Amino acid sequence: MMLIPTPADIECAAARQGQSIGDVCKRAGVARSTFQRWKSGETSPTISVLTKLVKALGENNETPDPNSEAA
Repeated sequence: MMLIPTPADIECAAARQGQSIGDVCKRAGVARSTFQRWKSGETSPTISVLTKLVKALGENNETPDPNSEAA
């Protein structure tokens, strides 16, 4: 079973890399407002958006760990 990262997982991974969520969104080609709407519960991300965000984080050799206690 694949665990889907939450907005907090994405933000924590970005912070561990010394990046802002804006930096990650920009590299992923995802509007920051899209991330913010997901974070606030207004929308749910598509698989495409999740994939882009995780890949953008992976470009720095770290992906979000939804099982991490820091998340």
